[in-house]
Amino acid sequence: MAVNDMVYHSGYRRMRESGTVIQDIDGGIARYLKYFGTESNYDQAASAYRENNIRTLLDEICTEFSKYYQNEVKGIELINRYQKGICVSAYTSQIHPVIYVDELFESTVTSFLLTSFIWSEFQENEKIWGFAFSNMLYIFHEQCILGEMISEIALEEMLRLVSEMDSHLFTLATDCYWSILAFAMSHELAHIYFRKCGRISTTDRQIRKEEYDADRIAYDMVLRLIMRDAKKPEKERTFYEHTYLAPMMLMEYFDLFYYTDRVLYKQWVDDWTHPVPMRRKNQLFGIVDRPEYQFNTEEGNVLYQGLLDVTDKYYRPNLLIKMQKGKLDSILNRKRRTERINEGR
Repeated sequence: MAVNDMVYHSGYRRMRESGTVIQDIDGGIARYLKYFGTESNYDQAASAYRENNIRTLLDEICTEFSKYYQNEVKGIELINRYQKGICVSAYTSQIHPVIYVDELFESTVTSFLLTSFIWSEFQENEKIWGFAFSNMLYIFHEQCILGEMISEIALEEMLRLVSEMDSHLFTLATDCYWSILAFAMSHELAHIYFRKCGRISTTDRQIRKEEYDADRIAYDMVLRLIMRDAKKPEKERTFYEHTYLAPMMLMEYFDLFYYTDRVLYKQWVDDWTHPVPMRRKNQLFGIVDRPEYQFNTEEGNVLYQGLLDVTDKYYRPNLLIKMQKGKLDSILNRKRRTERINEGR
């Protein structure tokens, strides 16, 4: 057997070689400046991206993880591709550890946050209400269930509307997304850490316990980073106090995805390796209440409650009613849904 075959396991090869890279950094910066800045700020925006991107975030988390848990983690490869999965995952081999972030995860979570925040702030506005419901359905059906990246038309409409109504919502959404990404990558880093410590989970009970333990470590990391940055001047911060409930928003996102799938296709997501999102969320609430975490929670509470207001009071019941009345029949694509199941989602 060749050395290369011994080092690069088939699981790593699938993670490394599957999917495509569709991210357009220059295009993304230009689009951001179109709605939230000016073209003359391109160099400044590009410099900011070079200093703070998904790779630098992972490096920062690895450094902080090594400090907090007295166990050095380094040499983690980052793979950021589009494989039609709304996930962040890990290849936990100690020879070649990898953290994988699907571009679809980034797209859907950011869109979900933006849609939730604009809906929450302008829920009495009929135009915004109609847009937000349709866009939320688009996120969970077209993107999460069918695995498609957001269309240019849908993306432009969302950014235009946010910029016209309240551009500050874009900042809030990106702040929360950054904490969500830190939580998700810290969760996967915890799995790599467990393997390094010799922990092997084989039974269903052990696997689920490991998921809870990884959540606990990941949330501890996020809260520590928030407290660390709270001591810095505003312009030097990466993590903000108003994002402290962002991991709970992530659990709401997954739960709404599962809910939409049940309503539209009568499908129950059977993921025996992970506890259901609401149980994971309940554990997270138990963690954040501990006395060692001290920071201002007021704005974070308002953001999270606003998100719950529109998802629980508006999206869930109206999705069910529209489905029962046959108003969503035209969007259903059972053939594509079946293909996604066969792809292993």
